[in-house]
Amino acid sequence: MNNAVTLNSINKSFGEAEYKNQVLFDINLNIPLGKINFIVGPSGCGKTTLISIIAGILNQDSGKVKLLDIDQKDLTEKTKSSFRKENIGFIFQQFNLVPTISVIENVAIPLLIQGKGFSEALKRASEILNKVGLQEKEKSLPKNLSGGQQQRVAIARALINEPKIIICDEPTASLDGQTGTTIMEMLSSIAKETATTVIIVTHDNRIYNYADRIIEMEDGRIKNVREING
Repeated sequence: MNNAVTLNSINKSFGEAEYKNQVLFDINLNIPLGKINFIVGPSGCGKTTLISIIAGILNQDSGKVKLLDIDQKDLTEKTKSSFRKENIGFIFQQFNLVPTISVIENVAIPLLIQGKGFSEALKRASEILNKVGLQEKEKSLPKNLSGGQQQRVAIARALINEPKIIICDEPTASLDGQTGTTIMEMLSSIAKETATTVIIVTHDNRIYNYADRIIEMEDGRIKNVREING
């Protein structure tokens, strides 16, 4: 297995009849294992729709999505949901932390959803928070953290299941340059140390030097794929 993601002839539209708007056109793309992949392009070009299809948030109109060599159409909805919970982690621009519970509880959520015991989930969450340098913030509420610290909590939550694929939507857009660099250093280390595939949608050209590959989109199509580091 060489690719984490294989997309063949992906098309996606929204709306019906005269209101139908096609946003992805015949997307063919291979995303290799263990690399940092940036998806870039102007607003409205289809980047978020594309990662939503990879993540299983949206279904394509036609075409094939294979994740870790498994054709997603071969899975039932139940097994597809389990597969994605086990193999995909999400990091969002707005962090999406639950404001009324502690940092450690936020990080533990994916394990609790999977039915793990509360003590076991908190122990694992504590280990992950230690890795991202936030062990002293375990009992804090998200509102008492800086933007960079909240993003690190979001990364810890995405990592708790040890996913093979991490999908990030504008992870540094709302962060200052130094904090954005810290976040990217962390994601880069994760990719190298664990052979995790990282897919990042971004407009932030400050972080382009962290990419192994840059996938350029325009008007719902793949315009170009540039290999940067190997």
